[in-house]
Amino acid sequence: MSTITETKRPVALAAIIKTGLLVGTLDGIAAILWSYCYTHVISLKLFVYIASGIFGKAAFSGGQVMLFWGILAHYFIAFCFTTAWFLLYPFFNSILRNKYVIAIVYGIITWALMDRIVVPLSNTPKQAFNTTSALIGCIILMFTAGLPIVLMAHSYYYKLKGRLLYL
Repeated sequence: MSTITETKRPVALAAIIKTGLLVGTLDGIAAILWSYCYTHVISLKLFVYIASGIFGKAAFSGGQVMLFWGILAHYFIAFCFTTAWFLLYPFFNSILRNKYVIAIVYGIITWALMDRIVVPLSNTPKQAFNTTSALIGCIILMFTAGLPIVLMAHSYYYKLKGRLLYL
């Protein structure tokens, strides 16, 4: 009697959800820690700032509800970038052929899209450009978004294709 072993094919949606949760959490923690470096107070008010992108100045007097909306918006944005970069990974991998270079590129592009397009189009209070903050933001996103997305996408596509992708 022969037995047929069926290998379980990885599910993209499950991998994207896990990755999005990881990215949203890592980026949120990094934002809280970075804010602590400036204020010396651990605060979740940065999520109210994110909520102000949707609700404008009213977010700053909205209390706990706005904190909730800010966290929700933060994770929504993280999931949007995660989904896009996860699905585009094979394309970037075929061109750049190095997952660590791709992570750097993802971090830079994510920062640029957020800082130059999303935030200016939102209702958040406008801030002057600061080169140091821009560089730190890029570096943070390389490690909190780019690297986790690339590593998890690489693992997913490796399991899917059953062969080694480029390093």
